[in-house]
Order: sequence, then C-alpha cells, then structure tokens
Amino acid sequence: MRSQTEYNMRLMAELREQVLAAVPGEELEAATYLRQGPGLLVSAPLMRGSHYLALTRRHLLLHRAGALSRMPGTAVHLAHRQQVGTVVREARRGLLCPTLVLQFPGQPRPLRFDVPPSWRPQALRLIDALRLPARSS
Repeated sequence: MRSQTEYNMRLMAELREQVLAAVPGEELEAATYLRQGPGLLVSAPLMRGSHYLALTRRHLLLHRAGALSRMPGTAVHLAHRQQVGTVVREARRGLLCPTLVLQFPGQPRPLRFDVPPSWRPQALRLIDALRLPARSS
C-alpha cells in the first residue's frame, strides 16, 4: 500500500501535465488540493467539489479533481497572475486546515475552499507564493 505522501506526489505530477495542457510553456510553482467549504468535517467529501489550485509564473488555475480518485482534471478557471489580489478574496493559514476564498472572473459569488491537513505544507507554500498584501484589521 502506498503512503499518502507518495500518492500526493503522483497527483502533483499529474497536475503538472494538466497545467502544461492548459497553458503551454508554463512551469508549476506551487499547488494544493482543495475541497469546497463550509468545512472539512461538516459533510462527506463526496458531497462537495474537489479541486486543485495551481500557480505558475503567469497564471493562477483552478482544476477540477475526480470525485473518487482525486486525479486532477482540466482547468475550470484561469486568471492572470496580476489578478491574484482580486481572485483570492481571503487566505487563512489556519492551525490545522488552511482556508481560501476565491472568486474568479465571471463567478457570481466567492467560494470557500478548505485544505485537508495532509495538504497543509503545499497550501502554505502556495499562500506564501501568492504574495498577497497584508490585511488590515
């Protein structure tokens, strides 16, 4: 049986291929697996959407994930890197599970995504790579 880390690495390799298919010539800088909110423990994961958020040098992409296999699929949203400040409405590092609130162009309302604990290191790398301005309280 494969470890969770090995499986996550396999998923990231597949995501790299999907990113190349969506934006040829781009290199994956950071990415993480997301589940659509309101929380990881509120409802069964199969009841909600699963996605991957990928950051390249010039783009931010949201890929749909398979319901059972979690394999990355085609990109469903794409935004230029300069739009990150408007797409990422909120990014909380969280003690256990980071949370991202995203609204891509054309979406009627922002969507909340939670990161499972096993993907926390990748999510923190992604949040750092986004270089979001600090929020004022």
